Amino acid sequence: MAFFDTLGKTISEKGKEATQKAKVLAETMQLKGQISTEENNIQLAYQEIGKLAYDSQLQAEAEAYSEWFDKVREAKKRIRELEEKINEVEGIRICRNCGAKIPRDAAFCNQCGTKSEQSVPEPVEGGESEVSAVRLPEEKKCPACGEPIEEDSRFCTACGAEIAEED
Repeated sequence: MAFFDTLGKTISEKGKEATQKAKVLAETMQLKGQISTEENNIQLAYQEIGKLAYDSQLQAEAEAYSEWFDKVREAKKRIRELEEKINEVEGIRICRNCGAKIPRDAAFCNQCGTKSEQSVPEPVEGGESEVSAVRLPEEKKCPACGEPIEEDSRFCTACGAEIAEED
């Protein structure tokens, strides 16, 4: 009987040790996670400090920073060029009023209704207009002109009519 009492006591002690080690490990991991969060906060603060210094250009573009300012300007210019290429590949352009992505051939923005800078194609006699020549897979049509419209459009890209929201 003494053997089983000793065995039970040993198992109980080992269980308590394992529980204690698990608590220590969990608390350590939690604290390390908090340290990591604070280190990330420091990195974000450094980034913001750098951005503010760049944006203000330190009132007199210091020579020590000019090389880095040039690199940032060049990178921003390259990003704009690459974004324009993406828009070209995707067949879209950006609305000058609200910044929404709209089809390149849209006469009006489907988000704010602003007339595009591009001229509206004239209807071909006895045929469809250039705008209606490109059919979208949706069956939703503009109530004003009958042209197909995208499901989430607030305005028709062909005639600029406001699309009433469906319930």
